[in-house]
Amino acid sequence: MKTRKFFLLALCFLSLKGIQAQTAEEIVEKHVKAIGGREKLNAVKTLKMSGKFTVQGMDLPTTVYFKRQNSIRQDMTFQSLTISQAYDSKTKSGWKIEPMEGDKNAQKMGPEELTAMEDVGEALIGPLTNYKEKGQIIEFVGKEDMEGTDVFKIMLTKKNKDVSYFFIDATSYMILKESSKMKFQDKEIEAESYFSNYKVYDGITLATTEEDKQGGQLVTQTHMDTVEVNGPVDDGLFVMPPRVEVKEAPKTDDKKEVKKDGGK
Repeated sequence: MKTRKFFLLALCFLSLKGIQAQTAEEIVEKHVKAIGGREKLNAVKTLKMSGKFTVQGMDLPTTVYFKRQNSIRQDMTFQSLTISQAYDSKTKSGWKIEPMEGDKNAQKMGPEELTAMEDVGEALIGPLTNYKEKGQIIEFVGKEDMEGTDVFKIMLTKKNKDVSYFFIDATSYMILKESSKMKFQDKEIEAESYFSNYKVYDGITLATTEEDKQGGQLVTQTHMDTVEVNGPVDDGLFVMPPRVEVKEAPKTDDKKEVKKDGGK
């Protein structure tokens, strides 16, 4: 009798696991449909978005360029200086220009920065849109209350075993929050991104406002005013610019040569 009860409990457990996995797929499919549908999302070849990037109370005009497959570039302006960071999917390399550091030449990104840029490019058309094709796994964690809104919590495990959690509105199926752990200077920090002000552009729905927090503290805010879908975006934008050497002006001797004979 005990053996039979154990067998029935095991069957129930397996059935619940199957329902849980199915629920995760259903939630993600409803999310993908809500933001435009997989066919329309995959038809997006380029994006150009302009707005402002806020950090430490300063508003910096910013423009973001995206092009398949996941090439991305962001330019920000601060006191007539242009700060840039880019990832070129063709060469799988990233670079940045930080003139405030005293060098206007492009520098190669480190491994952690490179991974972060790749993730941003993928996320622009929905981080869950093509999870199967990327070899990623989703799991339904549960239903929660997020500041008065019911949300589904979905865990995404990437091929490199990195894990992110997505909080999806149970009514609109929009992603309201993403949380993950990131390494910074050999320390692991909890990073959270909050998404809002969703708007429709050419049939796809994008969040135009993002707030990023680390360790619970607000770090940056981004708000996009204009979005252009499938407009012209040149491949050259993502290529690392060649180094420009600043040549010093030749030194001149202002002293006049004095002749031994007194100049006579």
